[in-house]
Formats: sequence, C-alpha cells, structure tokens
Amino acid sequence: MATVGNIIPLFFVSPQNRIDWYVGAGTTVIGVVPLLIAPLDVVADSRALTARLATRAPTDDVCALLADAEIKLVRDAKNQQDGQRWWLHVGNVLLNTGVGAVLALGYHHWAVGVYNATLGTAIGEAIILTQPTGTIGDLETYKAGTFAPPRTVSLGYATAF
Repeated sequence: MATVGNIIPLFFVSPQNRIDWYVGAGTTVIGVVPLLIAPLDVVADSRALTARLATRAPTDDVCALLADAEIKLVRDAKNQQDGQRWWLHVGNVLLNTGVGAVLALGYHHWAVGVYNATLGTAIGEAIILTQPTGTIGDLETYKAGTFAPPRTVSLGYATAF
C-alpha cells in the first residue's frame, strides 16, 4: 500500500521531482519484502498445532504431541527474539540514512532526503518494535512452571434505580 502511495504522485509531479517518489517506493518495498519472505514462525506453527489438535484421536500419543509443541515453542520464542536484535535497528538506520544521502547528495533534494531518512527510520523502528513477542514470555512461563488461567476481561455496567 505504501509503495502504491509513492507511485500515484508520479503522475502529478514535475519530472525533476519524480526521483523522490521512485526512491520512496523502492524503500517501502525493501522494508516490506522481509516480512513477506520470512514471516514469524509462530503463525504457521500455531495453525499446524491447532489443526493437529483438531484431528487428534483419543489413542494418539499425547507425549509426542507435547514434545512437538515444546519444540515449536522454543523455536518460536527464539524467532521472535531474533526479530528484535540490535543489528535490525542498525540496518534500519543505515538503510534510511543511505536513502536520505542519495536524495540529498546525489540529487540535491536536501529537504526530501532528510524527510525520507527521518520518517523512514521512524517507520522502520515502529515495524521492528511492534513485532509480536508474546511467545518469549510464554516460554519463560512454561519453563518456570508458573501457569495461570488465561486472563479474561469482562465489561459490565450497572444502573441505579
């Protein structure tokens, strides 16, 4: 969607300013492709485990099912931790600084270069920092054996008559 949002203005801006929008479109592709190529493992693992539980027969080996779920829990927690590593933040800053430098130094579009570097870095950080991390805590809870019933939230109201 962001890529399309950067392509549409190409029809309305002067030719010397089109590079700003081309670079913006390319940057959004670079930012989104990793999410499409390597989605978090927990998504597929959750679906697979749910399907396996739904088709489980009473005679199935519960120990094998539990062992498989434990392996997936450990892998998914590591995968979520990897999605928050320091090098992703550094890569985000370097990519967006490079984009800004290309526009500012290469095309003398200083304001757009600074804008792209700043906003691109902020959006990249938002993407990194909002990746799901719940499985990390789930693994810690599982290892500690401190299980609790699922939290429920209920809303209610009362009227006074």
